[in-house]
Amino acid sequence: MVVARHDEKFGNNTMFGVLACLRTGLWAMEHIGKKEQWNLVLTKEFSLKIEEELSKLCEFVGVSCPKFMIDKIVNQTHHTVHNS
Repeated sequence: MVVARHDEKFGNNTMFGVLACLRTGLWAMEHIGKKEQWNLVLTKEFSLKIEEELSKLCEFVGVSCPKFMIDKIVNQTHHTVHNS
């Protein structure tokens, strides 16, 4: 997940804001550290494939993801993309 500063001109909820955040993340991945040190998590992908994305994230950071933990996160996550 990439966090970029809030764009006051466009806001992060507009297409321009979303593209600005993505551009910032992609720039950082190219210029800071090595590519294998980055893991890009897209909100849409996470909400649609929580278990798969969470497992990849846990593997990337080197922690175990017990089934009870994944189930708890799945139960507390929105499974459709919306503007909340």
